[in-house]
Amino acid sequence: MNELLEINPQIIKNGKKIEFAVLPYNEFIKMKELAEDYLDLMILREAKSIDENKIGKTPEELLLELGN
Repeated sequence: MNELLEINPQIIKNGKKIEFAVLPYNEFIKMKELAEDYLDLMILREAKSIDENKIGKTPEELLLELGN
């Protein structure tokens, strides 16, 4: 996913003040997906940092815990 995101907004002004930036729908979807991916990455990093010093379970322990 190393593609460069090209953004082509239409800027809408009210006099000299910029009021809105309107994006083509496909660019909006790409930005939304990137933002969601970034949020997922931040959540994963936080979870990994919390569990960093915890001792894991062996596959056998997991099977016993699951009742298999």
